[in-house]
Amino acid sequence: MVGIDLRKHYSEVLQDKEVLLKRIRGLRYTPYVNNADLVDVIRILKAIPALENSDTYPIASAGDLLRKFGDYKKGLDIDGISIYPELIINNMPSYYFPIIDLGNFIEKTAELIRKNRARIDITKELKVLKLQIGRKLKFPINNIEDLIEKLGSKTSYKVGGKAVTAAGALDIIPPELFPMKDKEDFYRKVRFMLSSVTALRS
Repeated sequence: MVGIDLRKHYSEVLQDKEVLLKRIRGLRYTPYVNNADLVDVIRILKAIPALENSDTYPIASAGDLLRKFGDYKKGLDIDGISIYPELIINNMPSYYFPIIDLGNFIEKTAELIRKNRARIDITKELKVLKLQIGRKLKFPINNIEDLIEKLGSKTSYKVGGKAVTAAGALDIIPPELFPMKDKEDFYRKVRFMLSSVTALRS
């Protein structure tokens, strides 16, 4: 999904689930979803406030959901991107219905997000990154400026099929991931970012 503020996204994913759930009105129980998917679902809920209203449920079918979206011919603003409800519904299989309540909507939408998320071979990506970085890094790495200095601000690295400079990390890596104590801690946090990848969607 183009337009996502990756730094903000990762900061949100790092929050306790209880903090994220407090952003959702009308939720009666904790849905079984991971933080990365939950952050994406919250974006959709905030674009369609009616979905947080208990009177909206149950949703019997795709047609019923489309009707409850309201003016479905108007694009929804999700992170500055105009997305049409029909496109969302076209990706929802018939067995998703009925949607009995808000928690059920969150779980099913999270599953849909996972199915449509770009596939990334994380083990392969880490192996490629390790070959590129070699022994450049000295630990600990205390903050983003320290990381950029140690990697070389203009040096480009291939991550997820995209060229990323160390300086470009300013827009991606949240301060919550620092300090990075050692090599294992560094690659564990890189794995976290790759695994919550709204990041590498196109």
